Amino acid sequence: MRVSKYPRLLTPLPMDLDVVSDPAAEILKQILASNLRAYRKERGISQLALSIELGLDQRYYSGIERGEWNLTFDTVGSIADKLGLHPLDLITGHEPPPEDE
Repeated sequence: MRVSKYPRLLTPLPMDLDVVSDPAAEILKQILASNLRAYRKERGISQLALSIELGLDQRYYSGIERGEWNLTFDTVGSIADKLGLHPLDLITGHEPPPEDE
């Protein structure tokens, strides 16, 4: 008899995985989406232009701004970089003051 190194799930996963969403994660997605939209508009960049710059499908990017997608740290970092922001600015909504040159 072959024994799997992976334990079997005792309960099946729900078919609709949205049922298992974390409320805190949903709040963070909405905060990030709102801040991202505000920063993008403040800079006068269209969704299409930013999505092309990021190499993302425009519909996917639009979903990001609606808070529909779970993003990786890499994606958040890439978006922040293209907007000239620190990734935390997309969560906090606060840009640091410009540095004196």
